[in-house]
Amino acid sequence: MATRIRGLDPRTALAVVPAGPSRQDGPLPLDGGLPAGLDGCFLQARTHPAAPGASGGVLRGPHVLSGVRLSAGEARLFRARPPVDRSHPLGPIPALAPSVWCGGPEPDGPGLVAFARPVREAGASRWHTVATYPGLGHAEHLVTGPDGTVLHARPFPFDGAPIGHAVALTRRHVVIVDSPVVHSRAAALVGARSPYVERPDRPVRVGLLPRSGPGQAEPSWLDVDLGAALDVVNAHDDGDQIVLDAMTRAGRPRLRRWRIDPATGVVRVACAAPDVTAAVVDGRVGGRRHRYVFGVVNDEGNGAAVVRHDRVTGGLRTAPLGPGWRVGSPVFAPDARDGAAEGDGWLVTVAWHAGRGRCDLRVFDAREVERGPLAVVRLPVRLPIDRRVTWAEAPLG
Repeated sequence: MATRIRGLDPRTALAVVPAGPSRQDGPLPLDGGLPAGLDGCFLQARTHPAAPGASGGVLRGPHVLSGVRLSAGEARLFRARPPVDRSHPLGPIPALAPSVWCGGPEPDGPGLVAFARPVREAGASRWHTVATYPGLGHAEHLVTGPDGTVLHARPFPFDGAPIGHAVALTRRHVVIVDSPVVHSRAAALVGARSPYVERPDRPVRVGLLPRSGPGQAEPSWLDVDLGAALDVVNAHDDGDQIVLDAMTRAGRPRLRRWRIDPATGVVRVACAAPDVTAAVVDGRVGGRRHRYVFGVVNDEGNGAAVVRHDRVTGGLRTAPLGPGWRVGSPVFAPDARDGAAEGDGWLVTVAWHAGRGRCDLRVFDAREVERGPLAVVRLPVRLPIDRRVTWAEAPLG
């Protein structure tokens, strides 16, 4: 039975239910060797076939999980289907929470709601996101536990109920990146496949919501030209300024850095790393100043590559995969041993070669990516390279 969260609005009384049964197959063919300290699961999420609007490109809830379990030197396929239960929209893996839950008949569900992709608080097991609700004129800053249990909900004024918005976390602020794609009551009334439409007259804004302070804080908004849809890589405080690193999708993907001065409203933009298709940082320094950016490059002429960029020295280490290959977003799997520093761990990513009909999961030493993969797992099925991915350290199922 779902457990109610006391003291919250019924729309956000999100409760936890146990994950459904999972099935793991036998060991997969493996070239090389998996590191002894690598123990976890590379996971992707896709919309559950029974979810409303499942044929669209947006990750909708409920959803299903799939990936590869790496443990004790072996690799096994992993599949899990969390219950089709709208009382648990963020779990069991907050990093793979759906972008939107459509309204349905469940009386205890949260109704139509859009979630920014949750971010984890460095050094803690808490996750942060922002939920928006059509017609209410406000959003909520939600803090959840590692299994998606809502621990705290804080409302603040926010109009339009956008979808595709993003959040980042610094020591002092929740950074909210607004989106011009908002809920349209007219589209909903005519039965459009998606009730969200782009409104060109809506400015792209960044909101700075204090994480602590007396009373109910409201975000301060700054108009910032962030380009097209983006994925936040990291953010941190630098004195009185805020630094935001994010992938822009206007034309060729680029990783850019915005330095925001809340007092003056001045925003400076720079390239944060050489051209990459997707990028991550070591999650242990999330919300803090980071040194290393780990990314992938997909070039039509030269093929794919995995890279590590050192922001202090400017050095770039590259592991080319060769022509014909394409790689998905990497995940960083941290080395959990005592004394591990930023960048100590492994990069895990899916590689696909259409001409050969081959799909691999590749594991790189994040400190020395130029040495090539430590292990190549030969997959019997194709894992898409355009899905949202994460690394789950705890065993699932």
